[in-house]
Amino acid sequence: MDITPLIPSDRKVIKSYGDGKFTLTNGDSYGHSIIITPEGVEEWDIESFADITEAHFESLLARVNELDVVIIGTGKEFKTLLPKLQQSLRAKGLRTETMDTGAACRTYNVLLAEERRVAAALIAI
Repeated sequence: MDITPLIPSDRKVIKSYGDGKFTLTNGDSYGHSIIITPEGVEEWDIESFADITEAHFESLLARVNELDVVIIGTGKEFKTLLPKLQQSLRAKGLRTETMDTGAACRTYNVLLAEERRVAAALIAI
């Protein structure tokens, strides 16, 4: 019995990650860090987690009313946002959850299948 949830074909679903890239179920591939939503993908101009500032979240802050949560993939290892940055994002209405990039990809797909208003900001690994 197939228990895979049905996700509309126009949604951006992560099929695989690793070797510095992300591949979607539609075959699109991105060789850099990305911000992904059900509707689209954009380059996330960041090299490492240590570089993260509020400016890296501008495009997500512009859509804050359209999102329930933003999953942040921190690279190969789990890291937390600096408390000051997390507080600033939360004060502006952006709810974030951090985890390693692999877990973030899987969590994004699950929330997408649940039809949640989700985005993921993912550092390539």
